[in-house]
Amino acid sequence: MRSAKRWLLLCAVLFFSLPAGAQVSQQRLVDMMLDCTMHSDGGIWQPKTLLKDGLLRFTYLHETRNLKPGPYDYKDERRYLYVAFWNLSKTDAEFLDFSIDKSGTRDWLTVSNSGEISVSKGKLNFDFFQGGEWMREHYLIRARKLRDAPVQIVAVRDVRRTGVLCDSFAYPHPEYDPNWHSPKPEKR
Repeated sequence: MRSAKRWLLLCAVLFFSLPAGAQVSQQRLVDMMLDCTMHSDGGIWQPKTLLKDGLLRFTYLHETRNLKPGPYDYKDERRYLYVAFWNLSKTDAEFLDFSIDKSGTRDWLTVSNSGEISVSKGKLNFDFFQGGEWMREHYLIRARKLRDAPVQIVAVRDVRRTGVLCDSFAYPHPEYDPNWHSPKPEKR
């Protein structure tokens, strides 16, 4: 009887503690994405939509492995983060597709693709950097969700460093490409 109680207690502890520790929290994921997009030493990207008010207006969609993938879903084990940085009127956005991975114990975000979203008279238009018809449909589904999601607002001065590894296919991180060099900051 005593061993059955211990077994039940162990199962309950594992049931409630594993899901929380098994994945990165949504806030940590947003913090890592903002770190990758706003700190130039990662060399990847900074939004054109950033206004003089210093506020980032964005929506995001975090997708993990889908147990019943549709025709326009990835069928791998990776996790993805889709982000749209919107203008003030939410009619134009810059789109980034991040894949989420690990390098040892460190989190790793890679910008896999980028694009532009525009909304005119309720119609959504989407242009992206690379890919074919399947990719276009894949992104259009996500762009619609991003358009309908509530806008998050963060001041650039509040974006903090998280220690995440950041790269893109255009600027791979040295763990993927030993010839990689940090991009030189643009002179203004």
